[in-house]
Amino acid sequence: GGKYRPLPTSELAGNGLAIRSEALKLELRLEEGRLRLWDLAGQRYLLTHDEEKAAREAAEDRAEAETHKRQALEKRLAELEAALESSRPG
Repeated sequence: GGKYRPLPTSELAGNGLAIRSEALKLELRLEEGRLRLWDLAGQRYLLTHDEEKAAREAAEDRAEAETHKRQALEKRLAELEAALESSRPG
């Protein structure tokens, strides 16, 4: 049942320690004084709160820039369509 079983610790290259949890599919890593979670399936670190926030803000900035670009292109297209329409004989 709910018995605690210690998990083995392994050394990482570059002076770090890791504890692997197959149940969670994560590895708890201590590297350079920082504790990080390594996603075994994705082979990448899980983002910290600050990293996730920065990534989300960057994505929002990119989306906003794309929106402005699209709006400018739509405005230019409308101007060209209007110019074309006014140049047609009557």
